[in-house]
Amino acid sequence: MKILLKGFLVLVVLIPVVMVSIMQSNLTTPVRYSKPSEVTAQKMTSLGFPKSLATSVVFAAQRTNLEPDFLVALIFTESNFDVNAVSSKGYRGLLQIPHRIYDPDANILIGAQIFNEKLTMAKGDTVRAIILYKGYGDNHAKGKIQAEKVLSLYHRLQHMEVTYDKPI
Repeated sequence: MKILLKGFLVLVVLIPVVMVSIMQSNLTTPVRYSKPSEVTAQKMTSLGFPKSLATSVVFAAQRTNLEPDFLVALIFTESNFDVNAVSSKGYRGLLQIPHRIYDPDANILIGAQIFNEKLTMAKGDTVRAIILYKGYGDNHAKGKIQAEKVLSLYHRLQHMEVTYDKPI
């Protein structure tokens, strides 16, 4: 029953996203990852993030117009890259979403979309959006500390030097 419910929820959430993506994309051109995406994947794996999820982060970043480095920082501070993480409030997965969706790829995409909603609510104020995403009210001291952690890691990732010989 749980597997059937999980499948239903993934379909309900992901089918509209996939359909919009298909309608907006040029189906004659294959998706090619640029060097920035390869660099992002290298950064993620150097932090212990599974290679298999690197493409999910890049996909979610492209779909939500968030930077992959930012998503990695948010994931790290939310779950420490633990796909099975569960918070005291029952939030789950890499981005600690309030839905019982166990698929890590869907969790990343939905979490990125939720963050975008918080960014809209915060009128583009990234610090305030992080505070809201973390579940704190405006200008909450603990929320500010959490926002500083995310942004500090994000800035370190942006300036991280990565060398690579071949694409991931």
